[in-house]
Amino acid sequence: MPGLTSPNKALRNKDPNLGEGLTILSGREPKVFSERAAPSDEEEAAVVDAWLRLPPTVDGMKEEEVLAKSPSDSAHATDVNFPASNAALYRDPNNPPSEAPLAVQWTRLDGSLYVHSVRSGDVIQGGLGDCWFLGALASVASRQDLLLDLIVSDELSSHGVYTFRFYKNGQWHDIVVDDQLPCQPGFPQPLFAHSAQQGELWPSLMEKAYAKLHGTYFALDGGNVVEALVDLTGGAGMKIRLNDQKYRDEAQSGHLWERIMRYNSWGYLMGCSYANRDPTACEEDSGEGILWSHAYSILDVREISSGFRLMRVRNPWGRKEWKGAWSDGAPEWSQPENATALEELEYEFADDGTFWISYQDFIEQYNKLYVCRLFPPSWHQLTIKVRSLVLKAAASPEGDLEPGDWRVRASLRQAMCPLVERPCQRSALVIHRAEKRAMASGVSGLRWTLFVGLYGGTWCNNPQYRMTVNKPCEMVISLMQRDARSAFGQRLPKAERHLLMGLVVLKVSKDFHGRKWTRNDADVVKETDLVGDREITLTLTLDPAFSYLVVPYTALPEQEGPFVLRTFSSAPVEVERPPPAHEVQITGSWTVPTSGGRRFSPTFGSNPQYLLEVPRKTQIMMMLERTDTGERVGAMEPSFNAAETIGVTVCKPERTSEGKVCRRLVVHRDSDIVAESEFNDMQECVVWTTVTPETPYAIVPSSAQPGLVAPFQLCIYSSTDMTLTAFHETQTSVLTGSWTASNSGGSDLHETWTKNPRFLITVHQKGTFRISLSRPGKEWKRNTSLDQMIGFYLMRSSRNDGRMPIEKKNVVAETAFVPMNEVFEEIELTPTPYPTYVIVPCTYAPSKPGNFRITVTGEAEFSLKEV
Repeated sequence: MPGLTSPNKALRNKDPNLGEGLTILSGREPKVFSERAAPSDEEEAAVVDAWLRLPPTVDGMKEEEVLAKSPSDSAHATDVNFPASNAALYRDPNNPPSEAPLAVQWTRLDGSLYVHSVRSGDVIQGGLGDCWFLGALASVASRQDLLLDLIVSDELSSHGVYTFRFYKNGQWHDIVVDDQLPCQPGFPQPLFAHSAQQGELWPSLMEKAYAKLHGTYFALDGGNVVEALVDLTGGAGMKIRLNDQKYRDEAQSGHLWERIMRYNSWGYLMGCSYANRDPTACEEDSGEGILWSHAYSILDVREISSGFRLMRVRNPWGRKEWKGAWSDGAPEWSQPENATALEELEYEFADDGTFWISYQDFIEQYNKLYVCRLFPPSWHQLTIKVRSLVLKAAASPEGDLEPGDWRVRASLRQAMCPLVERPCQRSALVIHRAEKRAMASGVSGLRWTLFVGLYGGTWCNNPQYRMTVNKPCEMVISLMQRDARSAFGQRLPKAERHLLMGLVVLKVSKDFHGRKWTRNDADVVKETDLVGDREITLTLTLDPAFSYLVVPYTALPEQEGPFVLRTFSSAPVEVERPPPAHEVQITGSWTVPTSGGRRFSPTFGSNPQYLLEVPRKTQIMMMLERTDTGERVGAMEPSFNAAETIGVTVCKPERTSEGKVCRRLVVHRDSDIVAESEFNDMQECVVWTTVTPETPYAIVPSSAQPGLVAPFQLCIYSSTDMTLTAFHETQTSVLTGSWTASNSGGSDLHETWTKNPRFLITVHQKGTFRISLSRPGKEWKRNTSLDQMIGFYLMRSSRNDGRMPIEKKNVVAETAFVPMNEVFEEIELTPTPYPTYVIVPCTYAPSKPGNFRITVTGEAEFSLKEV
């Protein structure tokens, strides 16, 4: 008939990517193919290396280069890259801080690197607030082997050139300095760190090298003992907050003392402080000789023969000691039961900043314990180079390093003055990893971000590392972010220095090799708190019967920054990185005609719809996000409106009776629902499900109720390739009606068929339309009697109001009468010669009252009303 075309003949569009024999009904946008949610290895290595590389003027210089660049008329070398000027002292040479010395004279002091031997008591703090570094240096000096490892070379000491070594951002750096030191004018005494031994230079020169590593001397003003311990040893740092309930309970039970004794016997290095949150109380005396917000070294831990538990602590000032029990000259030393204590502890009273304090007084006077764990040679310290999907452990722990990346952008961390909360063996398993994801549209240039968080929809995109052992194994895992103190030329505000980050270990089956898409608390073996420290660590035992996924994350999505993941283990560990997620992303919008509401709404089929296809069985994670919230509400939080909550429904697509044609969903059947998100948030939602290649899937984003007008972004992640295709937008209109005793006329076999209800559809342009007649299942139970069957006729109307005679000759299409709750027809309608058509719904026999629904979905604009 004129204006009608069979959809099975003209509206098929063969798509070979969808499988043999599968045909997609017309009206689809171009395909969007998934991409890896990570850059190439080459891009990764280049970006991360740029983040963590120290300036060449700081790292990698040779002593000979410093000597060669020195003035030719001097026998002593001059380091032009760290000149004897304000540029080496302050970030802004022209604007020194208020605590800067009034005058500075750079002087080459007579003396040698060390006299006789190095001792912790040699380290004396000067006029710089780097007690955190000097306290750590004193702890290291108590282990002469560790300190001497940091002195790389003094071969050119006659020319005033020395090389020291520090661990920073996951690798060791050799720092060359000359022997010019900032001193008071006319007084040959360093302004800053110096030795208690006259003519001994190593504390002053190591402080200078550490200052060069960070850009200036005053970059060291305020810091964290455990970070300095790690920088001096390459070990794994840990901070214990003694006020936390866990450690209060341990102190009460005695387990904390046992812990400290173990650490001391294992050769761990320790420090302590009382971190006062009042910035005006920095280095103020508590009244018992202990300075608040000041770093101390712990040099020894002993339980003497009389049963007293004592700890030897040192103030890097070289003075200002504890005044309470067991302090120098205290009555406890002269009590009869302690007569041999001085000899037992090999201790002499002296005003040198070193003192003994009882364990009970220690936990009352200090609230932070800093621990740097060092590991024996028998432990496995591996370096992992991330250049392929499966990581291979390097044979040598000193191999080339390629750091990882989050890209630091912001942090919620807060710290104290001057003891900023910051965190041990040189070689370690180091995973320098760049886990990056292309940012949303609108961001220009090459940028990557880490989508993270504890339970957010993008949690699956966090870096994941699968670890397996062949026998029970003790492991320490360290997660380090870039040291913000190394930002040359500036000092970041304390709140911006470090991200809040965490580390979780999940137990998985031995044959699991993929990516974890969801976090199940039942799988968690161990997890750190979310903290803004430079380093966090956890300790666990690995069982060879399982594999383990190590997942570092930040507190919020889209927080970026480089990181270093290290492991120290008592047995060999096999490490594998799951392939990065595949991602497909598409933007769309709900408009007035295409905002159909949730699947219970009769206009559900008018929502934007997408066809998802995968080549093999995979789990997918979908995240739907409304993208206009900022524009819509500005800085104000919108009031909750349940009708505007959004969600995603995953359905099996509709097919023709032959089962070969996929088309838009018009109505849904519960049996076709594969997955559905919650509708409880106005901004975003997440849903997980498993899909197979046997069928494509219809993805339908919607609001809870029809009528929401807003843009959105749909992101889908999986472990395999995906293809996402948008169906053309359609309009859906739904009207309800009833057959009554007066208008239930039956089919055209009965003279009364002209009494049936009629509905007018007006088309404005040529298009394909799906017309459906349905009846409520609760009212119309499935009935096979001929009388109860339903169907409809479609007639072209010459009148715009549809009030035309109901005659068989005007029928342009009709359905079969079926004993079901729905019957539909897909036809092509044109606005010529008349734009109006009349739908006549019928039961097969007359006088069959009941409710029904007329649903029309079209790819062209139309209107529908009851005549």
